[in-house]
Amino acid sequence: MPASTHAGAECTVWETSARGGSSDHPAGDPVRITIKPGYGKNTVETARITNSFEFGALQLVKSVDGDAAQYADGRAFEVEVSCALPDAAGKPTGRVLHKTYEVTADEPVTIKPLPVNSRCWAEEVDTGGAEKAVVDHGSADNPAVISAASDATITVTNTFPAGEIVVTKHVVNGGAGPYAFKLACTTGQGDVPLAGEDSAFELNDGESRTVSVPKGAECTVTETDVPSGDTVTYKTSDGGTDGKVVVDGSASVDVTNTFPETPDTPDHPGGHGDKGNLADTGTTDWTLLGALLMVLALAAGFAVRKVARGSRR
Repeated sequence: MPASTHAGAECTVWETSARGGSSDHPAGDPVRITIKPGYGKNTVETARITNSFEFGALQLVKSVDGDAAQYADGRAFEVEVSCALPDAAGKPTGRVLHKTYEVTADEPVTIKPLPVNSRCWAEEVDTGGAEKAVVDHGSADNPAVISAASDATITVTNTFPAGEIVVTKHVVNGGAGPYAFKLACTTGQGDVPLAGEDSAFELNDGESRTVSVPKGAECTVTETDVPSGDTVTYKTSDGGTDGKVVVDGSASVDVTNTFPETPDTPDHPGGHGDKGNLADTGTTDWTLLGALLMVLALAAGFAVRKVARGSRR
């Protein structure tokens, strides 16, 4: 761009923005020229500035934490990345990238080539059920800057807190157990991959099992192999009776097996009443009475025979 000045003027020229490139004459190293006289004619002096453009790369990193982070293993998250070249003030202007990527916790995504000095930021499209999501360069006001020397990095961290569900067994009029159970939980992301010892287990009367699950999961407790003749009832911490409960921090399910009452067993066959005792008119009393009469009759007969023998003498 031409500019007018007088002959003999000394001028310094520098580049305020290379628009993502590297200038050989930034503000700290300007071009110095002197305007020569034209003796009645305009003269033109030229300040030559060269821009070189290099490329760098951006690492998009996914991190998961929290007590239930293991349940997010292998889960893919969608993250939208934007990059723009800077203006004279270093602020992002025209975008050179605007794209959505899928990233998992164990596989960072490398985005390249990107012009050096590009400003990049990201926004998570789907948090994957996380309670909290934080992006360290989440806006154009706080971008990561692309460099030729090393990869720039944007890290997206999702936090998955855990809740606890407690299953307790009760038995009425029945044996102590053990009794078999299944536990299944789901979130908005689908089934929760519970460990084998947590998805199926056994409990005796009075025993409990505590299982850690993602906070907010909906869990269902089911007793399996229910003994014949008993009634199974469920009582959840939120007042439910179907064994289903939302684990918002902590929750519980009490499972009760009620068996029919067993009548008392008599001590003697055919007996009646408490402890098998016989009534006053039972057959045993008549047997005793008959035996007593027989003994008396025999005694009387013996006495008569003795008297008769005495008379014959």
